[in-house]
Amino acid sequence: MDNLKELLNIEKVSLRNSKIRDRLKPSNLPIDASGYEAQMFLILINLGYSKSEHIDLLDLHSAKQFLNDKKYFGVTLSESSWIHTHNSKYPDIRVREQVIRARILNKGINGVCSEGCTDSTSYGYSHNGGRVTRSFPLITEFCWNGKVTCLAELIANCEAIWIGQFLDLGFSLQYIGIVVKILKSSLATHLPSQVHNTIQLRFPYKDDYLTITPVVNHKVLSELQKAFANDNLRYRWIFYPQKGYTNTGSLLTALGGRINVLRYYPNTMHHHRELEKYVNQLADESLFYNKSLGFTRFKKALYEITFSGRYPTLRAQRLARIDAIKVIRRVIYLWLFRVLRYKKYANLDEEKLREGSLIKELVEYGNADVPSLAVKLRAKLNLQLSENDATQKFAYHPKLLELLKRQIKYVLQHKDAYEEHLQSNFTYLHVKNITAEDINTMSNKYLWGMPSIIALAGFSHEFELNLRRSGIYLKVKGVSIFVHSYQVKCNSSLPEFDRINGKAGQYTPSRPALIDLPKSKMKFDLVFRVAGLNNLQANISLEVLANSFPERIMGGEIFLSQKKIKKQFYLTSNIQELFSSLRFISHEGCWLCPTDHRIRCISDLSSLLKRDKELKPVHIGYAYLEQPKSREGAISSRHCFGEPILGIAKCVHPIDANKKGLKFFFDNAFWAPRISEFSILMTK
Repeated sequence: MDNLKELLNIEKVSLRNSKIRDRLKPSNLPIDASGYEAQMFLILINLGYSKSEHIDLLDLHSAKQFLNDKKYFGVTLSESSWIHTHNSKYPDIRVREQVIRARILNKGINGVCSEGCTDSTSYGYSHNGGRVTRSFPLITEFCWNGKVTCLAELIANCEAIWIGQFLDLGFSLQYIGIVVKILKSSLATHLPSQVHNTIQLRFPYKDDYLTITPVVNHKVLSELQKAFANDNLRYRWIFYPQKGYTNTGSLLTALGGRINVLRYYPNTMHHHRELEKYVNQLADESLFYNKSLGFTRFKKALYEITFSGRYPTLRAQRLARIDAIKVIRRVIYLWLFRVLRYKKYANLDEEKLREGSLIKELVEYGNADVPSLAVKLRAKLNLQLSENDATQKFAYHPKLLELLKRQIKYVLQHKDAYEEHLQSNFTYLHVKNITAEDINTMSNKYLWGMPSIIALAGFSHEFELNLRRSGIYLKVKGVSIFVHSYQVKCNSSLPEFDRINGKAGQYTPSRPALIDLPKSKMKFDLVFRVAGLNNLQANISLEVLANSFPERIMGGEIFLSQKKIKKQFYLTSNIQELFSSLRFISHEGCWLCPTDHRIRCISDLSSLLKRDKELKPVHIGYAYLEQPKSREGAISSRHCFGEPILGIAKCVHPIDANKKGLKFFFDNAFWAPRISEFSILMTK
């Protein structure tokens, strides 16, 4: 039942109450109350009672009693000062003088934030767990006259129809005037005068530092719940238990402590293997990388082409086919890799290159030989498929014959563009095989799984500071990240002790009531674009770089092997040499690259993610709720509250990066911070 009229026609009170409460949850689209203002007013007021009181939501007497009783509506009005748009301590309800009612300064930000969700302002409540229910009459959202609103907003704006509801219940104009005055004050813009026990992130800003306190926007969270219910976004639920734990705010309470967040991961495998290793380790009789033909993703791609399932639209079917073809092309590239790169990377004896062999043709082929060579390779490929029980059904399949031939021709005709000769004024530092343990699985409160991109800005700056202490002055102009593997740990770690409890002269440490979420393990590479010194290679030893490398990233610990410094740190000003080394990076990971896509709202994000599976949501920065200023309790001279921004990153497969070449990589793979008076963002 989507409309209020149908709900009102339910005769059984308990069923009607249950349906109305469910329909008014933040995870559902706002119900339209136009034409049913009197009934909606009664429902909203009676929502202030707890479920255990078994009040009929349409009962006039109960609503009037609620408005007359100080322990009901009196508490509602007194607690209205804790109504907020943002929560600095989410999911904790104990905000203590940290009430925030504000909007972001910059309305043209390229990313998902509150400004792009809807035109209306959405309110939540956090303060006292025992009084959350009393706030529901004021902040429960519904649609009226084509606009999403709430009772507090309508009363504060003195909307005649809703003021009339008080008059119809016998309340005086003086009483109504007091209510209007209180609610106007409770919805007015407000920012805390001090920072109290909240996270503070420090960024360089105008030759000094700016501290940002991340806050969670009530509107974005509630809009995400609606999108998950009505869209194809990937999500997972997070449960914040209430019984026996610290109570949560109005949004979580309305959802029963269970809230959904975006769930996306980098396009990686659990295990990775570098191209260089199998190129060097394969026996000469195994020049073709036949193991790649058994990859699960390859078998799924072949299945998609041959036995395509049903799709709701032709467009969805076409997109699935395109994704499958991309996978097939990459696997064919891996299958042929060693032979195609024979001159540089394979040690083949003359016997292997005897006249007329397929190997010799592959090594020495020209563009004119591609069509005939593609036919021979297709026959070789089908033979390999037929010898494997898992791929036998795809061998010589009529739907695959022409497609495999086309993809083999594509691989042969599009050689890697690593031989481009480009000049660069920068020096590049490639740090390989970094392992980070216990990193935050949630880069912000909206997103689960994707590494935080904005964290790279702070990490790079800390690297600069550490080098400066060693007498080396340089500037990181950009950073690129390659994720080898990403694994969420199954168990949750206990929160750190954060307080001392004293009783009967005995003092014991205690932990916060909210349970920490599972942490993750990530293996990755970083490539830094560095400026500031000439002849950088000659002036810096790898030991100094390793000792200056920060020990933490994204909330986790970094582990580097002191015995493998020369292998892990590679410093060069020659971009051709760097790109040649990057070509042998793990073929089961991906580069997280910035894109040119412009998004403003969750629907923009959803349409892009459905269109291209290589696109992922990432945390790219913060939008300021105010101009940076001095604030008590801040760890730097300037402070502001900032709302997280979700952007788009593209998971670029290393094979695709090889194909597109050096210029594409150095133009599109690096993130750089852009800090302004309105926001801090990681951009291309």
